[in-house]
Amino acid sequence: MASLALKEGIEAVEVVARSSLLDFAILKSSKPRSFFISPWNGRPDELRGRYDLVLASYRLGIDEYQDVFKNQLGFAPVAGISISAHRRHIMYSCPTYAGDSGAALLIKDGFLVGIHLETINALREEMDRKKTIKDRLNDVEESLDNIARSGLAQGCSGLLVYEFKDVVSE
Repeated sequence: MASLALKEGIEAVEVVARSSLLDFAILKSSKPRSFFISPWNGRPDELRGRYDLVLASYRLGIDEYQDVFKNQLGFAPVAGISISAHRRHIMYSCPTYAGDSGAALLIKDGFLVGIHLETINALREEMDRKKTIKDRLNDVEESLDNIARSGLAQGCSGLLVYEFKDVVSE
């Protein structure tokens, strides 16, 4: 069992699955499912060209600079969507801050599309240091290069809910 800090308080959860390679863990709660965000049931390819995605984050990494906004959920528009060849990751342009890893990537109707992993600059640095994560490198390297060539101010990488939603039992 583990503890999860939520707006309503601390919730006891069980880690039912995790992947070090894809950088995620699935937690099971004893609370009703409506307590959490439902996963989006669409196919990854359906996300291309959409303009109704947002990154929902508490901007934990900059709390000391934003006292008046502390503990306030913020939304940042997502643009320039690209899906990786293995259909595990989504690449997008979005303003992000330190501490945004794990933030929810939502479609406007409130469904969870994926989780934010990192900015492209941070990801490229990590991959340069850790060439042993070849699957991840192969999965996103072409998209990273395309984003860098396109001149986007800040490219981001996220793990699609499509990759892990079947692990969660109803």
